[in-house]
Amino acid sequence: MTLSTEPGKRKPIPPPSKRGRTIIRKPLNTIAGLLHEQCRVYRMLVAGKIDPEEFKARMWGTSIIRQTLHTQAEIDAGVALQRLQERLDAIEEVEGRSNGFSAYRRQALPAN
Repeated sequence: MTLSTEPGKRKPIPPPSKRGRTIIRKPLNTIAGLLHEQCRVYRMLVAGKIDPEEFKARMWGTSIIRQTLHTQAEIDAGVALQRLQERLDAIEEVEGRSNGFSAYRRQALPAN
């Protein structure tokens, strides 16, 4: 079988791959990778490649890993915020300022 690209010129169609589509695994140590895996498992269930019990087991396992990653991300964010607050407090002590404003305040101008 050939594919016509231009009148008078024909290009052969490459034969289909013997192996078919390769499975590309996403890393399971990221939220995106876990969501990709859960979607892949769901598509396998819909296609009838796995039974419902296998589906439940895989979804439960990936859900536990995802919850653990969420918890770790929240802890990391909390630690980072705490360090930033400590640095801000140290800068305020050195400069005698609070949140970027000097200790004295100018009198506000009256509105028209």
